[in-house]
Amino acid sequence: LANYQTEAGLASNVATLTSNNSDNLGGVAAASYAQLASPTFTGTLSATNVTLNSGQLTINYTSTTNPALSIVSTEDGSAASPEIELYKNSATPADGDYLGQIKFVGESDTGVKRNFAKITGKVSDVTNNSEDGLIETAIHKAGSLTIVSRQTHSDLKLINGTGLEVDGNAGFGGNTTPSHAIRADGDISLNGGIHANGSLGTDGQILKSNGSVSYWGAELKVYDVSNNQVFPPV
Repeated sequence: LANYQTEAGLASNVATLTSNNSDNLGGVAAASYAQLASPTFTGTLSATNVTLNSGQLTINYTSTTNPALSIVSTEDGSAASPEIELYKNSATPADGDYLGQIKFVGESDTGVKRNFAKITGKVSDVTNNSEDGLIETAIHKAGSLTIVSRQTHSDLKLINGTGLEVDGNAGFGGNTTPSHAIRADGDISLNGGIHANGSLGTDGQILKSNGSVSYWGAELKVYDVSNNQVFPPV
């Protein structure tokens, strides 16, 4: 038992001795083992089917060449594996509930701990058999954490002043092979102006093209001699 306590750097704060023939912790199997109040491990810990019933698991790590946590699967089929499940076992689930969250935390230039970005799962509708969920992304913006996007079952929403930059061609309306910077298959609705070659144009101008670029130019008028009229009418 004394050797079992020191294996893998286990702490010596022993709370209870418990009998468990199937337990294997830190690479040592024992019929009786130490149930520790605050266990500490150094080196490498390999474990199978471990459950942490309460408390917090902290990994202090300094290496930049190896992962602090590595989950390896030997599944050689097409199914997803390994998996990470963030399960909120709520007794009163409701629309709008936040679920699991991944935070990306660092420090400001004064050493203050800051949450610079986070990805959160959220419930839109908890109705059985018609549930909806979404993924929400928040990023620190000008000193405060700001929600910048929500991906729902039907839309990708960029909010709170978040723009969209595309390095390449973009297709809309089902077009998957756009040949121009913007390709829209369907109607386009505009609530604003068209900036042709950097210009919004002026009153009375029409959109023209010289074969390479579009621009706003003077309206073309045609004089009908037989009817003594100008088209379009002045």
